[in-house]
Amino acid sequence: MKPDLLLRIADEDDVADIVTLLNTCYRGSDGWTTEAGILTGERITPEAVQDMLAGKRHYFFVLENNGQVDTDINDALLGCIVVQLDMTAHQQTAFVEMTAVHPSVQKQGVGGEMLQSVETFAGQHLRQGWMKLSVVEPRAELIAYYERRGYERTHNVYALPEADYGQPIAEGLKMVELQKRLLG
Repeated sequence: MKPDLLLRIADEDDVADIVTLLNTCYRGSDGWTTEAGILTGERITPEAVQDMLAGKRHYFFVLENNGQVDTDINDALLGCIVVQLDMTAHQQTAFVEMTAVHPSVQKQGVGGEMLQSVETFAGQHLRQGWMKLSVVEPRAELIAYYERRGYERTHNVYALPEADYGQPIAEGLKMVELQKRLLG
């Protein structure tokens, strides 16, 4: 992997590629981040991506397939990550969601680089506060991934919002919140 990946803000022209990437990563059979064994159905629809892009609360970053990462696939996007800044709360917070790295380039440090990029972005805008994200439990390997990057469980556990994630195959799925202090 090449250092300092260049992410850009997604636009309307990226909607179909984002939907393909997210559904491949979350519902496909390849890659260590798939939820195919616990959830079924689309992870996201074109309408949901369009709503996020049209809103003013989400920054939707994408990693184009332009030679930054070694791969032999022809997909337009290799990764995406979303950050939502909440500067109105007592504790300013950046929420990270929809982090996805194409299965063919996973385990090359791409996800960590993208996460670091949005942490830097959030730090520049919030100066201090928290990075927060939620992971579907029982995804222990994914929770451990974020813990290795300095995130800690908040003890905030809540029901899976089925309308946003698909239909559960496994019973008792919950969302586990993790956070990391932003240092300004």
